[in-house]
Amino acid sequence: MSPFYSYFKSFCQQWLLLLLVSGFAQAEVHAAPQPSQAFVRQFGLAEGLNQPFIYCLLQDRQGYLWLGTAEGLVRYDGNRFVTFTTHDGLAENFVTGLWQDPASGALWLAHDQGGRSVRLAAGQPFRKAPGSMRGGPAAGRIGALAPDTARLGAYQRRYHLSLPAGMEPTCLLEDREGNAWPAVPSQALPSRSSSRQVG
Repeated sequence: MSPFYSYFKSFCQQWLLLLLVSGFAQAEVHAAPQPSQAFVRQFGLAEGLNQPFIYCLLQDRQGYLWLGTAEGLVRYDGNRFVTFTTHDGLAENFVTGLWQDPASGALWLAHDQGGRSVRLAAGQPFRKAPGSMRGGPAAGRIGALAPDTARLGAYQRRYHLSLPAGMEPTCLLEDREGNAWPAVPSQALPSRSSSRQVG
């Protein structure tokens, strides 16, 4: 076998391999679904949002988007922002939790200093909810709402959580068995609490 023939054979094999690889690469590119164009629109002070920090978010049954901020509750209807504050009946301006009762449609708000507000039906004004607490923020207190299955209108439960010092949960969920699951910043998954409800 001549050196020229060996070189030519090697050259052809390399070209054939290159064509096959590039052909498969092209086939993959064409076979992959094209990404859909995502529509992202940012809102800020210029668009009417009262501040850029949102602490909670809820879309109600009517389609309104509710945003909890440190300066009040903001409703967005797709066109404009409307802010509700203590002047509109809220117990406090700093809104940390939102929940809509699926049965009645009542909109419940949790506040930073322990207060709660409610709007019983669409179009009605907000008012301070029964059982609202006022006072300084308690260390480790959860600023979120979850329905109490025992009584209508009771949306606060107290748990004794055994967490390491300096670790404060940001929200608390309860499973069907009544176990508390605190979510802690910098942890990927919530850790289970073996505590019992005390209040």
